[in-house]
Amino acid sequence: MNLASAPVIIVGQILKHAYVGHPHPSRWYPDEPIQLCRITVRVENVLRGDVNAAVVAIYYLTSIRRGSLARMGMTGRGGQWQIGNRSVFFLVRDSGVLRTVYDTWAASTPAVLTGAHPDYKPQPGESISDSIIDILLDRGEGCDDAQWAHAILASTVKASNFDLAYTVRKLRQITATYVPEASTAAKGELDDLSYSWPKIHQGWPEQ
Repeated sequence: MNLASAPVIIVGQILKHAYVGHPHPSRWYPDEPIQLCRITVRVENVLRGDVNAAVVAIYYLTSIRRGSLARMGMTGRGGQWQIGNRSVFFLVRDSGVLRTVYDTWAASTPAVLTGAHPDYKPQPGESISDSIIDILLDRGEGCDDAQWAHAILASTVKASNFDLAYTVRKLRQITATYVPEASTAAKGELDDLSYSWPKIHQGWPEQ
């Protein structure tokens, strides 16, 4: 499943984490132990789907065998999450509960490092991918200059995976801001993207 096609997409802040039951063999790889987990999330933005609760439980499965890629889960337990972290969650309803459309890998729940966006509303005609990029790259509440620059450096590749053209436009907008740290970070990311897509240096995409 393409992440942006998930039936439920929210931005939320992690409040609690718990293991559910005991590890069990993977259905696909019997020698790989899998653990069911649950996080409690404060809902900040609903980008798609019928989610009316302020706080929801989200279930996911993760491998407890060590691997080279970052996994979903808390820091120190194979994952990178900490209580209070904010992410975009791509979800489906399964047996009456919300669960992630992909399990195990942290890359399928991109971190939001730009702060909270309580008043966010998509522009007319914006796609879900555009909204996700807005959340990942636009400055939110409680995000200082240095944090915004860090968010741009850490999130541009993730954003470009949803829509490269919109990400490039967004970075160009940021380069025109009065915040030197963010402007420099955005210019650097545009240069990096241009190595793979030289047409960016030639003015693609047009506004």
